[in-house]
Amino acid sequence: MQWDEGLPAAVETILARQAEGAVDVGTLIRAYDKYEHDLEAQRPHRSFRLVAGEGLRMTMTELGLSYALTDIEILTSAISRMPPFPEVVQALGALKAHGFELCIVSNTDDDIIAGDVAQLGGHIDRVITAEQA
Repeated sequence: MQWDEGLPAAVETILARQAEGAVDVGTLIRAYDKYEHDLEAQRPHRSFRLVAGEGLRMTMTELGLSYALTDIEILTSAISRMPPFPEVVQALGALKAHGFELCIVSNTDDDIIAGDVAQLGGHIDRVITAEQA
């Protein structure tokens, strides 16, 4: 999935309700990445949605921005809608044509990855998520 394009678009949407120029997209993403990685390493493990929500809340607080619960939905729904790279669906189709069974292993939640899987042309045989694990 095109994380490097989809994440900035989601962050722009989240920042749109802040004072103009309060923080740029790159600054928010760098701060968010730090919190997300730290939270993912903590035990007990939590769902991706909880980690992403808490990471985003902590980031917004650190940067002096207002945080709304709808921000996490903006972020996670954007992840679910991020398109695959242009060559991916064709490559998956070629692998299927050669008899391979295809599985996605993801660090996210079932409902978040479902939107991504739906964009892969029906080529995926199995999905294993962190939520399942």
